[in-house]
Amino acid sequence: MRRAFTLVELVISLAIIAVMIALILPAIRGTVLSSRSFKCQMAQRSVAFSFSIFADESLGVDRGRFQTGTQTFSLINFIDSQYQIGEFWDYPGSTQIDMPDANGNDPLRCPDVAGSVRLISGRNCHRGGVVPAENVSFGFNMRLHVTESTTNPSESGTQPVRLSSAILGQSMTPLLWDVDGALAAARNLPPLLSTPSFVTDTEFATDRYWFPGNRHGGKANFTFIDGHVKETALPLEQSDWQWHFVPATNLP
Repeated sequence: MRRAFTLVELVISLAIIAVMIALILPAIRGTVLSSRSFKCQMAQRSVAFSFSIFADESLGVDRGRFQTGTQTFSLINFIDSQYQIGEFWDYPGSTQIDMPDANGNDPLRCPDVAGSVRLISGRNCHRGGVVPAENVSFGFNMRLHVTESTTNPSESGTQPVRLSSAILGQSMTPLLWDVDGALAAARNLPPLLSTPSFVTDTEFATDRYWFPGNRHGGKANFTFIDGHVKETALPLEQSDWQWHFVPATNLP
């Protein structure tokens, strides 16, 4: 005759199972977080690789309006080329498209950011070509787009910069990173360009453009011009990161 489980044995068995689940769940959660962070890093590395090709004028990549008669380019043009908007619109017959598109293309996406982004033709990335701001995953180094005015430190204002292949030698200069699109939207700013202020009384003051997205276990991924990625919650405390690098403003 088979002996049935007693109530005490059943309670002990359930307690053991509960302890095992409690021990396993953090490991599973950690694995999921690591997997998402890794996918985010791979997406950022892909963008950095595309940047290295875009920056090398010898490769003859389409740079939009900077294509003819110049060896320099704008960071905005590169970002537009990645989203395929502005001069690089790649959806004939459509005035807007949601990403991921019908072919699953969504290169500038962190898996921890929910919701799609909408691309709008006739606009660039800095003028409403990518919406809503809350769903934007990555931001680019604003100091590679404009530099604060140096003619009068007390005045607010920026000067546009152009980039050349020389930028590829700045291996420790951050190129892009995880951003908090919702925080940028709350400040009524486009999230695609970001930078910390450091000590400044001009355009970048009070960290108004600084909104990193620490969504990977309290950390964010930062990708550098040479393509390597660092994950940290303290990006401004890294002594070898070239946050202060400013490209030339007088290139042809």
